[in-house]
Formats: sequence, structure tokens, C-alpha cells
Amino acid sequence: MAKCFILCNIENPKSNYIRFNFTGSNLSRFIGSTLGEKYDVVFLNVGAPNKGKKQTENIQTYSYEKYTIAEFKSGSVILPNRARAKLSIKNAVSYLIENVDKDDKVIIYHSLSFTKYYKKLQKTIPSQNLILLFAELYSDVGNVRFSKEKEVQFVRVFDKLIAMSNGLIKSISGDGYHPNHCFLYGIYNAYQHVDSFNPGIIHLVYAGTASPIKGGLSRSLAAMKHLPNNYKLHVFCDSDLDTQATIKETPNTIYEGFVNEEELIRKLCTYDIGLASQNPNLPFNESSFPSKIVTYLGCGLNVVSSMSSSVIDSPLNEFVTFYEEDESGENMAKSIIKSSELISHDKNIQKINELRIDFENSLVNLISK
Repeated sequence: MAKCFILCNIENPKSNYIRFNFTGSNLSRFIGSTLGEKYDVVFLNVGAPNKGKKQTENIQTYSYEKYTIAEFKSGSVILPNRARAKLSIKNAVSYLIENVDKDDKVIIYHSLSFTKYYKKLQKTIPSQNLILLFAELYSDVGNVRFSKEKEVQFVRVFDKLIAMSNGLIKSISGDGYHPNHCFLYGIYNAYQHVDSFNPGIIHLVYAGTASPIKGGLSRSLAAMKHLPNNYKLHVFCDSDLDTQATIKETPNTIYEGFVNEEELIRKLCTYDIGLASQNPNLPFNESSFPSKIVTYLGCGLNVVSSMSSSVIDSPLNEFVTFYEEDESGENMAKSIIKSSELISHDKNIQKINELRIDFENSLVNLISK
């Protein structure tokens, strides 16, 4: 059986490697599970060992039921984690070039840390066997040294793409046409919804960053000031003490803290509406789709979202109640009330199941071309 190598940073419970990117880890694992019946899946993990730990072997492999994780030497323990991760990437790429066969497939999670190797890999691996998992343009998010034009040039070396939004395809093609791509908007896992444990109470949830730049949390808190007392907001995020105090001072709002993925999914399945309330006016909204929307729907929740172009221009827009931006949060509150009158847990879950089947077929077709 041919192999499918996936170059990414993935959570590995059997090792002490650091996972730098939660979304990238989950997306990569989901793709690996999708291909597990047709390929031997090998994740090339390019994190770094936790502080004070040293990997003495050139390569260490960990076997799981449906895949293998390979990890690589990353230098002295006195180096910063990011520096060690760069050494890990270098070793992973060298290993890949030495071990990939002509029938093997290679999927790369797009990262600015990998871009210096893109053309090198392209010279070694046939273009039809090389696929980029394109989740976002980091130059749109900001705080990077790359210009958007430079980042787009790196991405264009790939003939095949798995993209998380139509805006990403437009960013590299101009007119939105690209002959070899498929879309993945999030992790298409469906769960069993549990009826509300408080009849008459509408349970809302905001799960995501507390970043004031993205503004999702502050908008959700503002909306709570315009909702009746039977609407309860549960906030899951990692935040400082000042932010926690603001959350706790907001009417009918509960700070749930940061929990692991399994616990988060269990709790989401008992709620009614998920909030995707980030600032729609920031540049990344054109290309970066908030994958939490897929998670909310997969747990049976309705979704209320800001007018982000990536959400509007997606196959999930008909499952989302949008609101027009305003400073007070009143418009968002009105949309939440409207959404609460249209709750359809089973319909939401069914949509995610349909998207999973469509994606599995599209992915197999893409990498088989």
C-alpha cells in the first residue's frame, strides 16, 4: 500500500512534543483519518520537545491504530522552542525526500515555517502527488514579516490544494477558478445532541480566543446586555484575570475557562446556539473561515455570525443567522433571538454528515488525479 505523508504539527499523546497549532493539528488528523483506508498514513510531526526534554534518536516513530507519527531530533535543550522546531522541520523534510516513493502522496499544512522548502519538495516529488492544505493567509492575520504577495507566490507552486475557504482560492487565482482543489471548512465530525438540561433556558456558547483584535468575545458580551434573562452565555477561552472579571460581570454569563477538546464537545452538545462573532471588517475575514462554525453545527447548535465574507461565501451560509455590526450589540442580540426560534439540532448535524461524505469523495478524487 502506498504511503501518504502529512507534514504538520500534530498532537501526540505518546510523546512530549509541543503542539503549536490547535486547528492545524485537528485538520491534519481529520484528513489522515479520511485517507486511512487507502494509504498508510504517516504524520511527520514538526513541533519541538517540551522544555528540558531531548530526543536523542534521529527519528522516533509512534504507532496508532490507523496511522504512524514520526518525530525528529531538534537540537539542544537550551534553544528556544521555535528554534528547535525549525531544526525538526529541516530533519523532517530531509527524511521525506529520502523516503518518499513515486506512488506516495504528500500533504503539507501551509506554514510560513515550511515555505523555504516548498520548491525543494516540488523538485523531488511529482506535482500530482504533492498537495497543500491551505487554511489561511498568515499575512492577512498580521504580525508577520511576509507580504501577502510573497506568501501567495509560495502557495502558487502547488498544483493541488485543500482550501478552508473560497477566499483563499480567489487570493491565488484572482477569478476564483483553480482546476485542482477541494474545500474543507472544518472537522466534519457529527455528535449526538442532548436536550437542554434547563427547559425554557436558551444556552449560548462562545468558544474561541479572547483577543481584543478579533473582537469576538467583546461582541458576544455586549449582546448579552440586550437579551432576556432566560438566555445564558457560556464562555470557553484562555484569558487573563481582567478579562475573566469582565466576563463574570456580564449579565447571565458564565466563565467556563479553557477545557480540553473532549470536554468541550461534550458540553457543546447540551447547548443551543454557537456564536461566531469576530470583527467582520478585518482583512483575514476574506480568506479565513471560522472552523468553530462546523464544530457548533456538528454538535447540533444553531449558529449566529457576524457578516464575515468567508462565511457568507460558503456552503454553510444558509445554516447561519447573520447580524449587522453595531457598537451596542443590539443587532447581534436580535439575531440570537431570531435563531432561537429556528433551532433544528438534527438538521444541523445532518448537514455536517453530508459535508463529510462530500469531502471524502472530493479528497480521494483530488489526490488520485
